[in-house]
Amino acid sequence: MTGTSDARRDFHFISGLLRAGAILLSAILRQNPKFHAGMTRPVGPLFSNLIGSASVGTELSTMVSVAQRQRLSHGLFDSLYADLPNGRRPVFDTNRAWTANLSAVTGLFPVARMLCGACNVAWVMDSLGRQVHSSAFDEQLGLGGLHTVHRKVEPTPRNTILPPDLFEQCGRLNFWKNLKDSCARIITGDKAEPLPVSAVA
Repeated sequence: MTGTSDARRDFHFISGLLRAGAILLSAILRQNPKFHAGMTRPVGPLFSNLIGSASVGTELSTMVSVAQRQRLSHGLFDSLYADLPNGRRPVFDTNRAWTANLSAVTGLFPVARMLCGACNVAWVMDSLGRQVHSSAFDEQLGLGGLHTVHRKVEPTPRNTILPPDLFEQCGRLNFWKNLKDSCARIITGDKAEPLPVSAVA
């Protein structure tokens, strides 16, 4: 094996809402040669299956101890990342399912950070609506054309295809705009502003 053990690597996880820039963040992080930040890899689904198969309430739960489950989980990360060059110590794994396994992930990697991208829910719904109207589906995600790579990264103004009342209703689902009683460390605007029907997606 050419890589180091996962115990010597710093694992961090990228998750978040659809269309919130997870792939863009991975691409930016990959520009640092000391980082590894790939797109969605199989470790996420495999980890979910492992945890789901050996957790309390399952048939295997009485046969697999907590310590064994942790060794299996570490072995999974070690095996899938063993071929990375030795210099790639910080690893950023991207998968939207990581937040569903937050407890297991923090138990396995106590110093890991979960980077969650957020964007206006109304524009997420607008993007999904556009994909349905285009009748095309992405090979991996089931949503065709979802990730179109342009030569230049810049905001693209557009009108929403959603009815104005639905767009406004979805926009009120941006829970991260209200920081009261939240222990999360997030980057957000100062105050929520009324949502225009025509805005930058």
